Amino acid sequence: MSRSGLGLEEINCVVDEAHGLPEYASAVQSDELTLNSVVRAGDEVEDYNIEEKGLIRGLEKALRDMGREAFDRAGRDNEHLVPKHRLLQELESEIGISSEDELSELLAGLESYAADVRSTRLLEGKPPFSYFGRAADFLRKWLDSDPPLFVHYAKASVAASGRAYEALGVRCLDPSVAAAILNQLHSTILMSGTLWNLQYYADILGLDESRMQRLSLPTPFSSDSRLLLVDREVTTKYESRSPLEWRRIASHLQALLDKVQGRSIVYFPSYEIMLKIVELVSIGLPYLLEARRTRLGDVQGFLRSNDKCVVYAVARGKISEGVDLTHEEISLLSAVFIVGLPYPKRTLLQDAFRSYLREKLGSKAGEHVNDVPCANTLAQCVGRLIRSERDRGIIAILDKRTTGSFSRRLPDEWRRDMVPCDSLDKLEGAVEAFLSRERLDK
Repeated sequence: MSRSGLGLEEINCVVDEAHGLPEYASAVQSDELTLNSVVRAGDEVEDYNIEEKGLIRGLEKALRDMGREAFDRAGRDNEHLVPKHRLLQELESEIGISSEDELSELLAGLESYAADVRSTRLLEGKPPFSYFGRAADFLRKWLDSDPPLFVHYAKASVAASGRAYEALGVRCLDPSVAAAILNQLHSTILMSGTLWNLQYYADILGLDESRMQRLSLPTPFSSDSRLLLVDREVTTKYESRSPLEWRRIASHLQALLDKVQGRSIVYFPSYEIMLKIVELVSIGLPYLLEARRTRLGDVQGFLRSNDKCVVYAVARGKISEGVDLTHEEISLLSAVFIVGLPYPKRTLLQDAFRSYLREKLGSKAGEHVNDVPCANTLAQCVGRLIRSERDRGIIAILDKRTTGSFSRRLPDEWRRDMVPCDSLDKLEGAVEAFLSRERLDK
């Protein structure tokens, strides 16, 4: 912008896939530092003979201790919220820092050293990156981020390689902090094939509604191209989860997969639920189970190599959003099944987000934290099926809650086309009828 000479008020901005903008806007104001980065920062401090070695060593020990505590209290991959001063207490016990001012002074020195290292590496033909500079930037973010707008956390996770690692993080709870810049532009177009519940985006992004115009267009695909089923005999609602419910879901899923006999993808609300149900499904088809190491290319290759197969995946995972499972612009899939409604996982971070929004938006908080994100994820999963006007297929949502109050979050065309099924016989009959029409059309 500085080169163009343009001001914000002269910019027209187009945001595609705008359903993901709230998450992105929070992420750009957030930060996370892993143990691996701090260990490398320690090596770098030694290599460049940096004086503030104690700070990096203290940070490494604090990260290990707080990460282990997070695992004990919140489990793997879950953020354990900690007060902002907790890290300072850890550093005080290790290197004697007793105030934010003292830490800020140390960081100023480290940031100066990091700038020198980046310049040196650039002259040596290396990427201008400094690990201890990265650690300093994170600590600065930790100091400068105050509640209730921000929360601080520790976390223990597992990398794709299978190695465990600890992390500290700062999370911005309000997407409107970053999104506020949209109100300063000449114009902004937010667009997506699944931009439902438009008021949600106005609220959560803090958009100036006096400038807003809304446009909702019908799907370009015929309703005859899909069968949209809802299985009202099963649910993954927390209170209903049991071995009996898993067996019921598995039997319904198995019957559907046997009927389709094409390429299907099944989405689950979590990895744990996926494993519980998949082990109960017995079908004579090749299948691929999404794992932490699974790549999009693996899935595409598997589908292209098998005319009849199943992919088991996790909603909000690697292959549920923004991926194109097609060959020569034709969808590779015959069916998409969603087991349970993919509500966001209940975590301490989610609870903090809900509490923050309750203070800001009142009664809208619950739907903005749970219902709308769930509907968005559902739309993204279903969107893997019909990718062109020549595609046809079956969609089944295996959860009775879909036709309840949650249905208000779905577009009119979904509510119009949904076929509620109160028995397995009705499910199978609807699939058979759709496939018979398919064969006649061909």
